[in-house]
Amino acid sequence: MTSAANHKSSFFIVNPKAVGGAGSRRWNNIMRAIVEGGFAGVDWTFTDGPGDAGRLAREAALRGVELIVSVGGDGTNNEVLNGVFGHGKSIVGFIPQGTGGDFRRVLGLSKDPVRAVEVLRGDGERVIDIGRLTYTTLDGHRAERLYFNIASCGMSGVVDRYVNAARRGFGRKLVYALSTLRASFAYQPQRVRVTLDDSAPFDATVSLVIAANGTHFGNGMRIAPGAIVDDGLLDVVVVEAVSRLDIFLKGWRLYNGSHVTQPYVKQLTAKKMTVEPLTDGDEVLIDLDGEVPGRLPATFEIVPRAMRVKAPESNGRTP
Repeated sequence: MTSAANHKSSFFIVNPKAVGGAGSRRWNNIMRAIVEGGFAGVDWTFTDGPGDAGRLAREAALRGVELIVSVGGDGTNNEVLNGVFGHGKSIVGFIPQGTGGDFRRVLGLSKDPVRAVEVLRGDGERVIDIGRLTYTTLDGHRAERLYFNIASCGMSGVVDRYVNAARRGFGRKLVYALSTLRASFAYQPQRVRVTLDDSAPFDATVSLVIAANGTHFGNGMRIAPGAIVDDGLLDVVVVEAVSRLDIFLKGWRLYNGSHVTQPYVKQLTAKKMTVEPLTDGDEVLIDLDGEVPGRLPATFEIVPRAMRVKAPESNGRTP
C-alpha cells in the first residue's frame, strides 16, 4: 500500500464556516501543514453552503480522485460521505476542524493539522461500516441519508435546535450541556414503537433512542460506549422517560458512558431498527450529525464494511 502523499490524486474539501467561522482563517496554517507534509500541487476548494461538500465530493469521486479529504466538522464529514458513497473507490480522509468533532474521537484523530496530515500520509486505513437512515422529512416526504457515526431521535432533535440557535461565543461543550438542560424542560417524553431486525416490536416512552455506529455524540458524550465501527452492527441505546432531576444530577454520566448502568437505559444491538411514533400527530425529531433532517417514522440500518477511511496506524486495518 502506498502512502497518501504518493496517491496520484487528492482533493481537499474545506468548510470555511467550521469552528464558528474560523475555518477560512485557519486554512493558511492547514495548507502549510499539508505542503510540508509532502503533498504537492494541492487541489482544494472552499464550500459555498449546505450541500456543497456533498456535490464536490461526488464530482471528485466520479472523476476518480483517490483521496478525498474533509476539512471541517461532523456535518462536513456527513456531506462528503453521502457524496462519495456509490460513486467510485475513493478513500476518505479527515483534517478535523469542527466544533463538535465526535467522529474524530471515534477514529482517534487529532485536531492538530500537522498530526492529521501525518495520518493522511501514512498507511493507516480502516474499512468501516456506515449507517443508513430512511426517514420522513419535516414536510412529509421520505428521504435517505448515510452517516458515519450516530443518528438518534427524541430529545436530541430539540437539543440540536437550541445548539444551532445559540451564540457562537461560548465554548461548544458548554453550549451542548446548557442546551441539553434547556431541552429537558421543553421536551416531553414520547411514545414510540421500536422494532429490531425480525424481533417482536416493543413500545416505550422515551427521552432518546440512539442508532450508533460510533461511540460519541453531542460534543464528547460517550453515548454508546460499546459501539465498534466495523462490527457489522448498530449499537442501540434506548433512554426511557427520565426526570429533569436525573438529567441535572446525572448528566455527567453521559460523558464517561456510565449512564448505561441506569435502570432507565437499555443497550441492544441490531442490523436494522425501525422506530415509529405511537401518538397520532406527534412529531418525534431526528438528530443526524447536529442537524434535524426530519422526523419519525424512520429506519436505521447498518451497511457493513462500506467505506475506506484514513485512520491512525494504531487503529488501522488493511482491507
